[in-house]
Amino acid sequence: MNALPHVGILLQFSGISIHDGWASYLLHDCQQAVCLVHPLRELVFLAEEQAAVWASDLKEGLLEMRQTTDQVREHGTTRYLHIFMLLEMIYILIS
Repeated sequence: MNALPHVGILLQFSGISIHDGWASYLLHDCQQAVCLVHPLRELVFLAEEQAAVWASDLKEGLLEMRQTTDQVREHGTTRYLHIFMLLEMIYILIS
């Protein structure tokens, strides 16, 4: 964790850092997002190996949110603005 500043990772970065949620990335002063594949992989494990129904439900919800986000990007935000705003509020609540 202390090595990252010394090697210069993300020091000058000003975009959105999309990553796997490794704690060291959270120390950088830029916008951040966790790649959806990582929490989905964990949810699949919990649903399939631990029989956690809530994990299966959450996985399906995240996939539906992703599909809606893709539709918003494809058709423009005005057509799906109400859905996009709802998803944004949900994201804020769960993050």
